[in-house]
Parts: sequence; structure tokens; C-alpha cells
Amino acid sequence: MLARIPSADVVVFATPTYFFGPTAQLKTLLDRMYSLIKFNSDAGGYVHRLEHIALALIATAGGGVQPGLQLVEETFKTIAGFSGAGFDSLLVPNASMYSDDLKQDRDLREKAIAFGRKIATA
Repeated sequence: MLARIPSADVVVFATPTYFFGPTAQLKTLLDRMYSLIKFNSDAGGYVHRLEHIALALIATAGGGVQPGLQLVEETFKTIAGFSGAGFDSLLVPNASMYSDDLKQDRDLREKAIAFGRKIATA
């Protein structure tokens, strides 16, 4: 999966907020994405294979935006900035832990559809 990421136009990450961060599984993927950086010891500096990609984050939390969701968003925003990728996010504070509640939330559904359209044209 990691090797296919550079061929994508958009990569969408989705995670609940666990203890002020993404899930451990997603954090592992982010850590492994470091291998997509190619260092040039002769010229100095590096080339990141994600610079042409748009990264998107969908994150939920049982509480408000601060501090949990904000910290998760900052992590992804920093990775996007470091790699030269575009970035956008959809943050869902005060999310129910029951998927049926989320499915019934008309406002959230409209925001999700608008977000999907936005990143599809990025």
C-alpha cells in the first residue's frame, strides 16, 4: 500500500481521535511514509514523493475541537507542509460513538459531501 501512495492524486486519512492523536494503526502508516523521502547527500536537502498529492483528513472526536482534534489536524498539516503536499480537513467534534447517530446527522452528511467534492477537484 505504501508504495502506491505516490501515484495517487489525493490520499484521504480518516481517524477517530485517541488520546490527542490518530489511531496507532494510522500513526504507524504515517511513520512509514518517512521512507518516501529521498535524501540527496551530495546537494543537501531532500525530495519528497508526495509533493504533487493532496492530503485530506477526516477526524472525529467525542469532545470539542481543542485540544484533541486540533492536535490531530496539526500533525497532518505539518506532514503535508513538510512534503509539499496540499492539505484540507473535515473535523467532526462531539461525534457520537454510534455509527447510526452519525448516519442520521443531516448537517454532517452535507458537510461530508461538500468536503468530498472539494478534495476531488483539488
